[in-house]
Amino acid sequence: MIAVFLVCLLSWCRSSAVATALPPPQDLTMVAINTNYTLRWNYKQSAALPNQVTFTTEFISKYMLTIKKKPPVWKPACKESPEHSCELTSFDLYYFSIYKLRVRASVNGNHSAWAFKEFCPDKDTGIGPPSSVKLTLAGYSLEVSIVDPLTSTNSSMKDYMADLSYNICYWERHEDEEALIMETISTNSNVVALSGLKPLTWYCVRVQSYTKYYNRSSSFTSPLCMKNDGHAPCWQILLIFMAFLVIVVPLVVLLAVGSFRCSRFWKSVFHPELPSFLIESRRDSTGGRSPQLITMSIESERLCDNMTVCPKSSVLETLSLLKESAAPPLGLNPDSRSLKVLHICF
Repeated sequence: MIAVFLVCLLSWCRSSAVATALPPPQDLTMVAINTNYTLRWNYKQSAALPNQVTFTTEFISKYMLTIKKKPPVWKPACKESPEHSCELTSFDLYYFSIYKLRVRASVNGNHSAWAFKEFCPDKDTGIGPPSSVKLTLAGYSLEVSIVDPLTSTNSSMKDYMADLSYNICYWERHEDEEALIMETISTNSNVVALSGLKPLTWYCVRVQSYTKYYNRSSSFTSPLCMKNDGHAPCWQILLIFMAFLVIVVPLVVLLAVGSFRCSRFWKSVFHPELPSFLIESRRDSTGGRSPQLITMSIESERLCDNMTVCPKSSVLETLSLLKESAAPPLGLNPDSRSLKVLHICF
């Protein structure tokens, strides 16, 4: 009976000593980049305590602590975890709110006092570097394509930081690091062309995110290097010239032929040619021959009673009539002979 009493008394004393000696966590620190949040702390474990110490982490909005009508309800984040950290990213903390965090240590049902930490994502969160950076050739320049830092839900950090900008640092690659001359461009654009570069030269680029409003900047991305283009090579010029010959020249020829045929068609419609026997070639003042219409004198107009246009089949008949009428009647001179009928055959 006395032995049982002594055992109980020893157990109670031991538990009291553990409870008294169990210290709270210390140096609570929030490691926050973009919207990824991790609470870390230190814990000095006494040699008299058991090796296994667990920790419980809880959080609550600071606004909820100001409500007096009902007691605050703390939300558990990590419960009885042996780790000296707790991940809070999955709880989707509102970026522009203020939170109260608390952590305590536990051993065999005994708990330490709470250690508290106030956290405001808007003020206490750091900014990460760009999610990705790519280099591409753009003529004789290098084009830098930047992807914004991303949140835990893969959205842009520009949703929370409207003035998010970038420092682009580039330099000509040298084996001697002391000879490096770095140049920096500040921009809020996601695509930037680096101009004024030397042809056929290797350049390296790294990018840093920063915001003036919060006065924060990220680390630089890993350097990316690419060789800049020089003047176009001969084979490329020859290829462009051949493409020009294959595509442009046939189009010009077809256009010229089509224009010529169209002009001949419209000329035949609006300016038809007269039969050759109605056109008389007359020498002009320069000695050349220009086509002229046959002119009829007043005297010959009087001698013609009528004109008939006949088909080709009556050519012989027309010629015979003209021969018979060629001899002048008695009492008329040759110049005064009259033609009763003039046949024109085609």
